[in-house]
Amino acid sequence: MNQEEIRQQWERTIKRLARWVNLGWWLERWLPVLMFVCIVGGLTWFALRTLARPEVAWMRATIAGLVVIAMVIAWIAARRRFESTSAARVRLEDAWQLRSRLSAASAGVGEWPSFPEQQPALPITWQWQRPVSVLGFCIAILCLGAWMPVPARQADKAHVIEKPSALKQVEQWVEELRKEEAVNPQNLAEVEEKMEELLRRPNEQWYEHASLEAADHLRDQTGKDLQELGAQLEQTQGSLSTLAELGSHLSEEAKNGLSKQLENQLKGLRSGAMQTSGDLAEQLKNMDPKACNGMSKEQMQKLAERLKQNAEALRKALANAPQFSFKECKSCNKPGEGEGDKPGKGGANRGRADAELTVKEKETNLNTQATDKLASMIDPERVTPGDLIGLQDARPTTKENFTGPQSGGSLQSTGDGGAAVEKATLVPAERAVLKRFFK
Repeated sequence: MNQEEIRQQWERTIKRLARWVNLGWWLERWLPVLMFVCIVGGLTWFALRTLARPEVAWMRATIAGLVVIAMVIAWIAARRRFESTSAARVRLEDAWQLRSRLSAASAGVGEWPSFPEQQPALPITWQWQRPVSVLGFCIAILCLGAWMPVPARQADKAHVIEKPSALKQVEQWVEELRKEEAVNPQNLAEVEEKMEELLRRPNEQWYEHASLEAADHLRDQTGKDLQELGAQLEQTQGSLSTLAELGSHLSEEAKNGLSKQLENQLKGLRSGAMQTSGDLAEQLKNMDPKACNGMSKEQMQKLAERLKQNAEALRKALANAPQFSFKECKSCNKPGEGEGDKPGKGGANRGRADAELTVKEKETNLNTQATDKLASMIDPERVTPGDLIGLQDARPTTKENFTGPQSGGSLQSTGDGGAAVEKATLVPAERAVLKRFFK
C-alpha cells in the first residue's frame, strides 16, 4: 500500500472523528429546544382536536417546520465549538500514541505511518441513553397529541336569557285564549304589543328593577281585566239562565228587576278592557235586555251556554294564577231557591218568601260570666309615692273578744314610787363612760 492510500485512510478516520465530536456538540444544543417544541406542539395539537378547530390540519407541517428551525438554530449556536480536522488529528495522535507523526506527515515532514490492520476504537465515548430517551419522549408527546382519543364535544349552546316570569305567564294566557277564541283578538294583540315593547329593550336590561316592575304591572293589569271579564260572563249567564227557566213564572215586577240587572251586566261586558270574541261579542253588543222577553227558552239557554263556555275558557287560562281566579257569582242562584238553610225570595211555585223567626229551646251561651285576668300595667321597680298599686275587694275584720270602747291617752300601768321613769339598756362601753362621770 503506497503513501497516498495510507494518507487517505488516515484522513477519513480523522474526519469521522471530527464529525462525531461535532455531532455531540450539536445534539447538546438541539435536544432541549426539540423537547420544548414537542411539548408545546403536542399540547396545542390535542387542544385543537378537542375544540374541533380547523387549524389542526396544519399541525404536522407546523411542528415539522419548528423542528427544522430548531435544528438550524442549534447548529448555528454550536458551530463555534466544532472541532476542525487538525484538532481531531491531534486528539487521535494522543489517544493512539502516535507522537505527532500524523501532524508531521500532513505537513510533509515525514511519511505517514502505516494504518493498523485492526483499527482501535475512536477516542470518544457516546452516552447514547440521553439522546434516545429525549427523542422517544418527544415522539410520544406528538403521538398523544395527534391520536389520543378526545371526548365527543357537544355543540356550544347559545347563551339565552329567559324572559321574565311575569311576561311568560301573560304570554301563556294569550296563547290559551287565542286558541279557545274566548277574548277579542284585538285586545290580545294590544297585550302582545305591550309585551313586545318591553322585550325590545336589550335582554341584559330585562331583569333590571324598572323592567321587572313594568312586567309585573302588565301581568297584574291583564289578569285583573280577564278576571273581571270572567265574573261578568258568569253573572250574565246566571241571569239568562234564570230568565230561561223561570221567566214564565215571574211577576212583572220581578221581570223588570231581572231585566235591569241584566242591563247592568251587559254594560259591564261592553265597557270592560277585555271583550268577548266572534259572533258572541256582536250578539251581546246588539242585545237589548228588554227584548229578552221575546226570546224563546232555547235561545236564552243557548246564549247562556256560550257565556258559560267563555267563562270556563278564561278560568282555564288563569289556572296558573290563583290570585286572579273568579268564583261563580252569588246572584247566579235562581230566585226562590234558597242556598242551604237560607230562605228563598218567594213567589208562585217557589216555596216560602219569609225567613223563619223562632226562639230556640236552648239559649246561646255567649260566655258572659267568664272573667279574664289582666296583666298589671305597673312596674314595681318604677313605682313612685302616690301611685295606685291596686284595688282589692274584701270584707272588714272584727275582733271576737271586743270589750267595748276605751278612752284614749290613759296609762296602761301605774308608777313604782321612786323608780326611774325610763329604763334604758346600755352596752358595756356606755356603762363605763357613765361610771366615770356619775359615781
